[in-house]
Amino acid sequence: MTNKEKELQEKKQVSKKIEELKKKLKQCEEEKEKYLSGWKRAKANFLNYKKEEQKRLDRARDEIEKDLILEILPVLDSFDRAEENTELEEGMKQIKKELQSVLKRKGVEKISTNCKFDPNLHEAVEQLPSDEKQGTIVEEVTAGYKFKDEV
Repeated sequence: MTNKEKELQEKKQVSKKIEELKKKLKQCEEEKEKYLSGWKRAKANFLNYKKEEQKRLDRARDEIEKDLILEILPVLDSFDRAEENTELEEGMKQIKKELQSVLKRKGVEKISTNCKFDPNLHEAVEQLPSDEKQGTIVEEVTAGYKFKDEV
């Protein structure tokens, strides 16, 4: 085989290799487009999901707030009735009782201070000299509350 024939054969092999690489490149570009469009679709679906989930959470929050408002409105009406009542103190006690009832139904509970100091429930403001046993709560500055076992 002559040099020219060898050169021609090498050129054919190179040309064939280039054609194969072009085919592979085209396949890779098609795959890339397929994956990219799939990713874009997934991203759009996720963003739509986030928007819908936020709307659902907003609606749920609104329902919870509406429920609480509907339970508190009768307490507000009781203030009006208490103003008309000559026994104002009795009316205020009744309103307090109604409000405590609403809060209890919602899972709010006053933390008792008729017990030994518990740092998980109580917050110490100061230590006072007292005849009581060490760790006894002698005065409540502000009431504490729990909501469904959370202080």
